[in-house]
Amino acid sequence: MENDMSEALAQLNILNKLPQQLTKEDIINKHLPTVDHWEDIYYKYSHSMGFSVRKEDARRDNENKEWQRKWVCSNKGFRREKWTNLKNRKKKPRVVTCTGCLALLRMKFDKSENSWVVKDFNPTHDHNFALKTDMQFLRSNRAFPDCMGTQVMSMRRSGIWTFHILNHLAAERGGHEYVPSLKKDLYNWIG
Repeated sequence: MENDMSEALAQLNILNKLPQQLTKEDIINKHLPTVDHWEDIYYKYSHSMGFSVRKEDARRDNENKEWQRKWVCSNKGFRREKWTNLKNRKKKPRVVTCTGCLALLRMKFDKSENSWVVKDFNPTHDHNFALKTDMQFLRSNRAFPDCMGTQVMSMRRSGIWTFHILNHLAAERGGHEYVPSLKKDLYNWIG
């Protein structure tokens, strides 16, 4: 993943910095041709730092063309008061993970340049990052690679049960912490 982030920073002509050293001034007013380029870079950045990302805002014009996009840290916001103080609660409430984090990347489409330009970037977080061993399990970092999918479907067609497939993938990679998805992702992918 370090190599992927290095390539992303090279695209932005920021060769002398590590992801942890990026500042607002390094990213503001940088141009890339598509919003997908920016999304890919921000997801790689979040993965290298150890936080999860979510899309917060996508604005479209009257012709349904996207002109603004914003990604935020998944810890942004707070749980609504009405959900924390229910009187007739039957289940235990989920753990509160939202800390009000203000980290974000916001960009707009620049018609004159025909590219996407960064208008706001905040690299500051108010929470701890995930450990290196846990980063692949963050929601925005979880992936089910095609090569693994082919192997899984071959094993399913052979009649191997899903939980045995997961154990096999873990054994192949040296442990469950090296499988790039959760049990839930595998069951969802198989459908």
